[in-house]
Amino acid sequence: MGDIFDLMVNEARESLFQLECIATSLDNKAYGMIAFNTILLSVLVFSYEIYHSRFIFIPSVLIIASLISVLICIVPRSSHRMTGEKIINLYGEKNFDDAAGQLALNYAGLEKELNKIYDEKYKYLRWGLLFTIASLIIGFMIILYLVFDP
Repeated sequence: MGDIFDLMVNEARESLFQLECIATSLDNKAYGMIAFNTILLSVLVFSYEIYHSRFIFIPSVLIIASLISVLICIVPRSSHRMTGEKIINLYGEKNFDDAAGQLALNYAGLEKELNKIYDEKYKYLRWGLLFTIASLIIGFMIILYLVFDP
């Protein structure tokens, strides 16, 4: 019977840790987008110095909106991790089967909470990416228009 509970705890823990890795990779993508958007904003400001067009501010505003969205994505959110000390304090007095079952339930609850956080992070990252793509397209069209304007 103990093997079943041990398997259940390991599966729940592995599932939680995989989700934590995915959420961390989402943060890494957000940091990359911040760097890219910062460079793109610098290019757009430089383009304004060359062309002196008010239209260059349209993609600049979209880049700033993207930066805000991506910064919201990486804002830390509370997540209650089960440390070894907390596990021992909570379940040290119980027999193995009861403790393992409760631990598996706790991992499942933490995974549910982390999944909500991940969905929210993904939503903001997606909006940031859409703003960045829109600013690239609009900025490129404006610069092409200004270059080829007779």
